[in-house]
Formats: sequence, C-alpha cells, structure tokens
Amino acid sequence: MNALKLKNKEIYTAEEKFLESLRKESRNLFEAMSRPNIKTQSWQYTSTRWLEENEWDHTPEKDMDVSSLLEAASNKKNRLVFLDGVLREDLSFLEAKNISISSLQEVALKKPSLLEEVLAHFSFQEKKYFSLMNDSFLKEGAFIHVSSSEEEFHLDLTFLWSSQEKAKALFTKNFMLVEKSSSLVVKETHRTLIASSDKQAELFSSSALDILVKKNAKIHYKKIFHAAKNHRHIADLRVAVLEGGTFTSFMVALGASTFRQDTYVGLVESGAHTTLNGLYLSHKENTTDFFFDIRHEAPKTTSHQYFKGFACDKAKGVFQGNISVSEDATLTRSRQLNKNILLGQHAEIYTKPQLKIDTDDVKCSHGATVSQVREDELFYLQTRGLTREAAISFLISAFFSELLELEKQKDSDFCADEIKQTIREIIK
Repeated sequence: MNALKLKNKEIYTAEEKFLESLRKESRNLFEAMSRPNIKTQSWQYTSTRWLEENEWDHTPEKDMDVSSLLEAASNKKNRLVFLDGVLREDLSFLEAKNISISSLQEVALKKPSLLEEVLAHFSFQEKKYFSLMNDSFLKEGAFIHVSSSEEEFHLDLTFLWSSQEKAKALFTKNFMLVEKSSSLVVKETHRTLIASSDKQAELFSSSALDILVKKNAKIHYKKIFHAAKNHRHIADLRVAVLEGGTFTSFMVALGASTFRQDTYVGLVESGAHTTLNGLYLSHKENTTDFFFDIRHEAPKTTSHQYFKGFACDKAKGVFQGNISVSEDATLTRSRQLNKNILLGQHAEIYTKPQLKIDTDDVKCSHGATVSQVREDELFYLQTRGLTREAAISFLISAFFSELLELEKQKDSDFCADEIKQTIREIIK
C-alpha cells in the first residue's frame, strides 16, 4: 500500500493526454507496490518512514517572486528555472540556437518519436517505487533537445523548492536528447527557499531526468544540492550512451534531512564512455545516499568512478556502486573507487562497491576505504597555531582537494569555495 497521502485531486485537461496516460498507468503500479524499507537491498541503509508521518500537499507555488535569487547567476544566456518543479518561462533564458525546449505535452503531440526514442532505452528497467511516485503525481515536465553542433554550449538548470508551513511533496520530470557529435555542459542546481515564518514544515522533492547521448556526442553533467533543513530529496537519473558517446558527471550533496540519488548509466553501444565523480557532506542527523548502476552492454566501453564522502555528528553516508559487464561487452575497461572519512563516534558510513562480470578479456577494479580523522594530524596542526575546529576543516578540505582540482580543470566556475565554506560551518 502506498504511503504518500495527498490532499489534492488530479485534474486532467484535453491538452494533457500524455501526462494523463503516464499518471494513470504509473498510479496503478505505484498503489500496488510497497514502500522500500531496510529489507529492500538497495534501501537497507536509508529509512523512508518519514513518508507516513505527514499528509502531503503537492500544489506548486506559482506567483512567488524569486528573481532576486537569480541575479548573481553566471549563466544568463542559457538558463532554465524551475519553481517547485514547474518551468518558469519568465525567469528562463535560452539563446543557444541548437537547444530547443518543449513541454512534455507539446513534444508528445507534435514530435512523439523524439520522446519514444529516449524512453525506448529505459523501458526494460524494473519499475521502482519512487520513480512510479514521480510519474503518478507529475504536474509538468520539459523536453530538452540538443541538435548537432561542433560548438560546446552551457545550460543551467536551476531548481528552487519552496518550504512553507505545511508539508509539501513536489515533483519534476524532464528529458534530454543530445544529438550526434554535439557537446553540452549542464549545471543542475537545487536550492531550498525557507519559509518566512518560524514554522518550517517538511519538504519532499522528487526529481527525475532521462538523457539519451547519441553517437559521438559529449555531455558533462554537474549537480549541486545546497544544504537544506527539513528537506528530503529523492532523485532519479537515467542515461543511455550510444556509439562513441561520452557522459561525465560530478555530483555534490551538501546536506539534507534525506538525500537519495539513484543513477543508471547504460553504455549500450561500442566505444561509449562514462565518468561518474562526486562528493557529499553529511552532518547533524542527515542521511546522504548515492546509488549507482553502471552497465557495460557493448564491446570497448569504459567507465571511471571516483567518489568521496564525509560524515560527522549522528549523520549517515552511503555509497552503493554496481558495475555489470554483459557477455557481449568484451574489452571493457572499468574502475571504481570510493573513499570516506568520519568524524566522531556516532557518524556512520556504508560503502558497497560491486562488480558483476559475465565475459572474459576485461580490466575491472573497485575499492573502498573508510577512516577517522586522525588525532595525531590534528595535534600537529594545533601545535602550528590552528584551533581544533580550523585544523579539522583544513584536513577535510584537503581530503576533497584532489576531486575538486579534477573538476576545476573542466570548470573554473565550479562551487569549490562554497564546499569549503560548508565544511567550516559544519565543524563549528
């Protein structure tokens, strides 16, 4: 029995036939499915009981003025702004001629083949509880189509989630089709808008994105989830990479009551490549959970992954990385490494890298480490004049510096300074 209790009734219009069909089909499956719990293998470290503790309203804000929050944005040429999961056209800009944006309703009516082309690469996947929930209560969605071009373009996706005095559940689902030989850098940012009153209720946001990377296309995807109180965020990213295509990513989670990122990458044709790097900071009583499913389905495909995590106080950090190599995926090259650091006796980190190989002539490796902040290193820094808090901040920043430098080489405008500032605030 599903645990999400919603106040609002769905209202369908004639123009929403695609979304209506998607919602109805998913709702039937969702209502017959049980909420994941500690007996569910991929959810054994992350509780979902909070779903049953509120009656959730899922009405997105429409008239909130958020323009002042966007004035400092570096990319004012190609930026899409979503408020409570709904695209705000008045705050969005798009100058790149090879990028087009359509609503899901519009693309389903006028160019259904584009939508079907993307969905075809994920139709075989097992239906998941939160994915079905997202489809069941989806209001609107966007289809981003990147046509072939030799020039590299940058696109910002800014998600603003409003936290009010009543518990809210908000949903967004978007699609991206990257045509052959094109190049795109996507920066996806999530921020929580705090309620003006002292009473801040629970906020639950569900985000889904499907990406198809076609022949020889390249996409670099960055996701930054900024620290938020009383915010639970469940995200689902699915990527299919065709012949010679490349999908690289860098994900950063800076804190939420519950943060769960599910990522599937299918390397479905020869020469496809993916790099999946990132980091997380988990503090107070937060839970941060990254789950990866990387599938090599064709010869000469490659995947690299380097992920780091930090947990302190009574927080929990989770990394689950599954790499599978099919019988046809000869000459596969894959490596995966997860490093973590703990501060204190009550923080928890769980790491579970896994390899499943069904063919010969491959080179695959994986590894994981979990360690405590060392007292002898803290003592040394304190003898050099640093306070204990400053010494801890220095060591944690140094722990992440390698990853941040790797990303800075690709993007000088990345959020390294904000990550270091968040570390200092956590340690205080």
